[in-house]
Amino acid sequence: MLSFLPLSPALSPVILATSLLFFVVYGAFRSRASYGSVAFLALFALLIVMDAAGLQFALNFGTDRLPSLVFDGLSSAATVVLCGMMLAFFVLTLGLAWPLEAALLVLFALLGMLLMVSADSLMMFYMGLEMQSLALYVFIALQGRQQPAAIEAALKYFILGALASGLMLLGMSFLYGQWGVLGYGPLQALLVQHAAVSPALLWTTLGAGLILVGFLFKLSLVPFHMWTPDVYQAAPTPVVAFLSSLPKVAATVALVRLLAGPFYPLMPDLGDMLRIIGALSMLWGALAGLQQTSLRRLMAYSTIAQMGFVVMALSVATPEGMGSALVYVVVYAVTSLGLFALLMRVSDNDLSFNDVAGLVKASPVTAYLLAVFLLSLAGMPFFAGFFTKLSVFQSVLAGQHYAVVFAAALSSVVAMYYYLRVIKVMIFDDPATDQGVVMANHGASLPLGVAAALFVSVFFIIPGPEMTAFAQKMMADLLPQATASAPVMTLPFEKE
Repeated sequence: MLSFLPLSPALSPVILATSLLFFVVYGAFRSRASYGSVAFLALFALLIVMDAAGLQFALNFGTDRLPSLVFDGLSSAATVVLCGMMLAFFVLTLGLAWPLEAALLVLFALLGMLLMVSADSLMMFYMGLEMQSLALYVFIALQGRQQPAAIEAALKYFILGALASGLMLLGMSFLYGQWGVLGYGPLQALLVQHAAVSPALLWTTLGAGLILVGFLFKLSLVPFHMWTPDVYQAAPTPVVAFLSSLPKVAATVALVRLLAGPFYPLMPDLGDMLRIIGALSMLWGALAGLQQTSLRRLMAYSTIAQMGFVVMALSVATPEGMGSALVYVVVYAVTSLGLFALLMRVSDNDLSFNDVAGLVKASPVTAYLLAVFLLSLAGMPFFAGFFTKLSVFQSVLAGQHYAVVFAAALSSVVAMYYYLRVIKVMIFDDPATDQGVVMANHGASLPLGVAAALFVSVFFIIPGPEMTAFAQKMMADLLPQATASAPVMTLPFEKE
């Protein structure tokens, strides 16, 4: 008899997709339907999705597989985190006068993310990635009604995204032409069994490298980072809050599943590539940020540097490294969401340093909470960013990759300057105008900022140790699958 409970994780994307169809019909037949009404209804749907995924996460049912999809602890935990952040985003934006389509677009993007983190084949992953990407292109351009620069930013995002997507498809064609499969399990088994076939592995490594290009784009890594500063500066602050959090978590989880599965036999080569990209991203994000006078462009370069730490941890391909990368990206996403939520209290538009000068006089709570987030991003003790950076350093040093650790330490020291500079301007400088900083009332922005700041501040007590231990155990369970004995599979060119 088929049991309902083991299939509960598979309900998460189904429930979200069904809710989306309902919201589309609701918007079509309700002439007065607004962003706020759909966002409010979506809160209940997201809670149900989180319950379905949380059931698998809490009761530890193991791994359930459907065609091209896998539901395990990693996908369940990622679903809970992504839906939780989406809940926070909707609460943050409930009072905004956005069109109905904006709510539908971010939900479509979330559905794509759920497919990405649960994908068990390259084609399913690509479908999820494109669903997310296309929704975000339109979502950014939709803001052009209030901010015309958002259309230009969306166009740049789309052009670079199309290039990355094309290169990713080319890499998938190399793998399919060489091995005749796209599923993670069969591809992994073939690579493990035929690791000595050097001509095959040459094209396979090239294909895997091209697939990684799509991740470089989504994670804002050098050299596919060019869209990030423009989009961060041109889009409204709530949109930037979304872009800097949820897509980063989804892309990291999807990359972990690839590197711990089918690409694990290629990690001696891919690991070197990731370390070089990570070092370049960290150094460029730190150095380019020194010249910025726009807060949002500064945070864009901060994102580039922060994601460099993530891929540096992933490059070692150990449970400690990959587990620390997962915790790092979740902490970064919460920090970024809280930071931009507080910036909404100042303005929905881009801010210069002068715009926040003397912020402590207009709103001491906002200024000091922003300082907490900036200190965490800088890696100052005893905030969450310090412990996640320390975990990354320990995992990479255990692999004896000293050069990339030196680059990471150097970038941290350089980036410390611009984080402290923002704090100095907010707290110690005089306001640029006589009226000082004019605060806006954005409802839930302050409570969300307080909640995120508490998470960052008490991370080393709870939930930091639990999150780190769970992530490392989860990766320890996932990684051995890449080296375990697999059933013998026949190459396409051997079938005759």
